[in-house]
Parts: sequence; structure tokens; C-alpha cells
Amino acid sequence: MTATVSVLPIWKKDSTAAEWLQEVAGIAMAHPERFARIVVVADEENKDGYTYKQRWYGRKHVTNTDVVAALETCKLEVWEYMKGRRE
Repeated sequence: MTATVSVLPIWKKDSTAAEWLQEVAGIAMAHPERFARIVVVADEENKDGYTYKQRWYGRKHVTNTDVVAALETCKLEVWEYMKGRRE
């Protein structure tokens, strides 16, 4: 079996949130079929560098159930990744 990489995000050190989102947008443009729903979670920091608020952003007309389902599914994927079962 041969695999090819068509889109690979380049996560630069000290990149901005806008640059992170541009990388994900590039993947979405190259492979729109991969994206059923999108939820973005962000920690906002105050001037001292401490997190003071978490916000989430989702598409228009996404239900609360859709958001929670996406977050819970992603949480499970993160745990599997941390256990070494996912790459």
C-alpha cells in the first residue's frame, strides 16, 4: 500500500491563532469532504498571561447537542492518542 501526503500543516513555533486557523483552513479547502462539523475552542488570556475565559465558536445553526458531541468525541480521540493508540 502506498500513501501520499497532499496537505501537511506546518506548525511553526510561536505562530499566531490566525496562522493555526489558516493551516486548518488549507486542509479544509483541499479536502472539504473530511469536515462534517467544526468547533473551535479558545482560551483567552489577560494581560498577565493567565487564562481568564474559554470561548467556543461553531457554524451557524449548529445545535448544542452537535457541539457537545463533537467535543466529547474529540476528547476521546485525544485520550486514545495519548495512550499511543492513534497517530
